[in-house]
Amino acid sequence: MRYFRCSDVGFKCEYEASGETEEEVMAKVEQHAREKHQMNVLSPEIREKIRQVMREER
Repeated sequence: MRYFRCSDVGFKCEYEASGETEEEVMAKVEQHAREKHQMNVLSPEIREKIRQVMREER
C-alpha cells in the first residue's frame, strides 16, 4: 500500500491519501489538488516531488 501526505510537499494541509498503487494514489492527489489547492494541472516537477515523498504504508 502506498501513502502520501500533502504536508510532505510543503502545504499546510492535513490531506492524506493511500492506495494499492502509485497511480491510484496519484489520481486521488490530483483530484485533491484541483479541489482544495486550485491546481488544475500538476507539473512534471510537482508529480516527481509527490512520487519522491510517497512511501509504503506499514
